[in-house]
Amino acid sequence: MTNQNNDLRASVAASLSAAEMDIYEYLPYILQDLWEMGISPQVVVELIERHRLLDSCSKAADLGCGKGAAAIGIARQLGCKVIGIDGMPEFIQTAKAKSLEYGVSELCSFSCGDVRERIGGLKDFDLAVWGSVGSIFGSAEKTLNALAGCLKPQGFLIYDDGYIPEDRNIISPLYLKRSELVQTMASAGFKILEEHNFSAEHLKNAENGMQSLIIRRCQELIEQYPDKADLFRQYISAQAEEWREMQDEIVCVTFLLQRVQ
Repeated sequence: MTNQNNDLRASVAASLSAAEMDIYEYLPYILQDLWEMGISPQVVVELIERHRLLDSCSKAADLGCGKGAAAIGIARQLGCKVIGIDGMPEFIQTAKAKSLEYGVSELCSFSCGDVRERIGGLKDFDLAVWGSVGSIFGSAEKTLNALAGCLKPQGFLIYDDGYIPEDRNIISPLYLKRSELVQTMASAGFKILEEHNFSAEHLKNAENGMQSLIIRRCQELIEQYPDKADLFRQYISAQAEEWREMQDEIVCVTFLLQRVQ
């Protein structure tokens, strides 16, 4: 396996809260019951419709699209063309199957690849979606600058992330305080049009639904591979810790941004 493939796998694993690379090959099995992963397709569509961002002539990109839930939601509701890119081949297979199931395969184009490599060739999109993909570019600043480059002037970005409340003395390698994040957005040439915050109750309900499915699949793998039991238990713990952090330490938010530079 090449270093490039290893790097992509590590990036995908990190975006799915997998601290151990050895878990990578088992992620499609563990996550098989989840279609909506990360960003809320409902919130994405509501933001687009409320601000009348797209029509049938528009084109959108879902970068780190997972299994295609947000991209397919956009295509179904707006009738526009959407491309989706993700680093997990099994996720792309599911996305293609779902686009056929929902009758939007002619509007949706899904492909497997490294977003970091592909983004330089993506230009003039009316809208891009960045849904809980993590800091694969290295920082929020680098991420936002890269995303700005694939948009038309005055194009839109739906950016799903989190920030540390101003009154919390937390140092995190992943999250900025809100004032720092807003300044980073401005420096990258974006203005905020809307901000959708998720309540603790919403996050708890989401955790209960998703974590139970993940635990069930991990328990099945523990039975199949008892010598790797610790690996699967560690993944369960990592997921639980991420949910705890989202509920107790950060504000989870989906921003609607517009490129102004």
